[in-house]
Amino acid sequence: EQYREQITQARAKEMERKITQATKHLDDVIARKDFDQASKEAAKLQRLYPESEAVRTAVRRVVQAREQYKQQIEREFLAASERDDVDKAISLLHELDKYLTEEEAEPFRETARGVIGKRRDNLG
Repeated sequence: EQYREQITQARAKEMERKITQATKHLDDVIARKDFDQASKEAAKLQRLYPESEAVRTAVRRVVQAREQYKQQIEREFLAASERDDVDKAISLLHELDKYLTEEEAEPFRETARGVIGKRRDNLG
């Protein structure tokens, strides 16, 4: 019985080590802003370690990080367009395009048209 308990504890420690390592890797992927890969990693973790509380929140963490990043880009885009920083606004518009749905993009259309028009004028 004592050996069985030691084996169980050793397995639990090893499982915890693997989960910690995997969640750190997931955090690295999120930090790189590779949210598609992070979603895949989170789903994989949930399949491999469904009983872990740390893993249960992985998908939610990815969604929250993506949403926060999207809102950050939105704010930066609006600020750049207000400052007439056309190059920065265009760059942010390209990045923002990856994250917005058709409905979410609607409030930004006029601002984007203005920025694109200014860019066109600058090129001319």
